[in-house]
Amino acid sequence: MSGELLLARYVDEDVAALKSLALDARHKRALEWIIRDACLTYDEPFVPGQPDLTLQRMGRRSAGLQIVKLINMPARETPDVPPALSRRGRKGALK
Repeated sequence: MSGELLLARYVDEDVAALKSLALDARHKRALEWIIRDACLTYDEPFVPGQPDLTLQRMGRRSAGLQIVKLINMPARETPDVPPALSRRGRKGALK
């Protein structure tokens, strides 16, 4: 497995479930906290002179990026998701 990027497996139902969280304000807030603060998705992972901390931050960021990827998938790939959550139709989309 050396050198392989291991991403979480998912099915359409997983994508639809994540997208549905953005419909409720409280769930959306929790999801934003997970993506932004817990996973440090939008922070720089590199910590000069501390490779162990850099790797730890990169792992957290990877989890956040996978969540964002599923949330931002076009609706055509997730037929059970309401059209309001399609890439163009979302208001206040998580980025």
